[in-house]
Amino acid sequence: VNYFELRLELFGVECLARPVTYDDLQPEDHAYLRSGSTQIIGADQVGRPVILAVPKQRRSRTEWISMSRSLLYLSALALREFSESSQKGVILLVYDSSMIQGVCANELCQDRRFRDASYLQGSNKLLNAVPAKLSAVHFCYDNPQLAVPMHALQLMIGHQGRVRFRAHFGSHLENLYKLMTFGIPTQKLPIQPDGKVSTQQFHAWLDGIAEKERQQLQQQRKLEAIHNRIAFPERDDILCGRGRPFQDFPGNISLGVFVDSYYDQYQLNKKSEKTQLSMKLVKLLRKRGVRVLKRRADEGAVDEHGLRGVWEMVDNERAREKVSHTFRNTTLHRNALNKQQQKQQQQQKKEKKKKDQQRQPKTHQ
Repeated sequence: VNYFELRLELFGVECLARPVTYDDLQPEDHAYLRSGSTQIIGADQVGRPVILAVPKQRRSRTEWISMSRSLLYLSALALREFSESSQKGVILLVYDSSMIQGVCANELCQDRRFRDASYLQGSNKLLNAVPAKLSAVHFCYDNPQLAVPMHALQLMIGHQGRVRFRAHFGSHLENLYKLMTFGIPTQKLPIQPDGKVSTQQFHAWLDGIAEKERQQLQQQRKLEAIHNRIAFPERDDILCGRGRPFQDFPGNISLGVFVDSYYDQYQLNKKSEKTQLSMKLVKLLRKRGVRVLKRRADEGAVDEHGLRGVWEMVDNERAREKVSHTFRNTTLHRNALNKQQQKQQQQQKKEKKKKDQQRQPKTHQ
C-alpha cells in the first residue's frame, strides 16, 4: 500500500496502470540518477542485485522529490531486471572512502534540508515504500573515526538488523577482498584505485534499459490499439462526429436526453464547475457501461445506421469534450425553440387581435 501511495504521489495516476519507465522521470531526476551516487552493479553469486550507494558522489542540492523518484525507479528496476530479487531480495553496498573526491560530510550535514522535518518524514516514507526486500547491507569505510558510530548503529538496529548488516574497515583493496568472500562481484565495482567513481558502464546499462522500455511501451500501445478497435458500434454507444448519421444515432439521442436532465444545474455553474459537471457525467456513463467512440479510418462495411469504419474508445478528456459539446448544442436548441415559441405567440396575438376587430359591430352613420 505504501509503495502504490508514494508511486501515485510521485508519478501520477497514469503510472499506476503500468511500470514506471526512465522517460517518466524529470530532467533533474535523470541528473541525480546519472551522477553515479546510486548504481546497480550486477548480481551476486546467488542472483541478488547489488545496489551500490556512494554518499560522497551524491549531488548536495538534489531535492527530496527528485531523489525519491530516482530511487523508487531504481529499486523497481532491480526487481524487474533480476528475477531472483523477488524471492531472495537485494543487497545494499554503501561505500565510503577518504580517497573519493566528492561532497564532503560537513557540506551534507550543513544542508538545511537534513534538519527539516518534512524532508526527514519524506525519507522515512521512501524507506517504507521501497518494494525491494533488503537481504543484506555492507558498509565499507577506511576512516577509523567511523568505527564507534558503526558499533552504535549495530546496537540500535536490533538482532534482526545485525544479522543482515556487515561493516568492513580497511583500505580499498582490503575491502574488495572482504566483499569477495560474500560473493559480491567486485570486478564490477565502479570505484577506481585513484578514488574516481566511474559511471560509464552504469550509463550504458541505463540507456539500454531505457531503450528496451520504449520498445515495450510502443508494443503495448500497439496491442492496446488493436484490442480497442471496434468493428461496429452498439445502440448504447456515443459517437464522436458532426452531422448525420452521428447525431441521429440512438446512443447520441440518449446522451441528449441525459444531458438535458442536468441542463439547469449546468447553467447555474461557473466555467470551472461546468467542466467538473461534464466529467462527473462521463464517469456516470462509464459506470453504466456506455462507451464513447471515435472513428479510426474510412474502411470497413456499412452498418444499418449508414456508419462506416473501425471504431475505438476515447479517453475521459475526449468524452468530457463530447458531453460539453452536447450541453452547448442543448443551449442552442433551447434558444431556437424559445424564439420559435415567442414567434408563435406573437403570431397568435396578431390573429386574435384581427379576429376581435372583425367581430366588432360596424357603426352606421
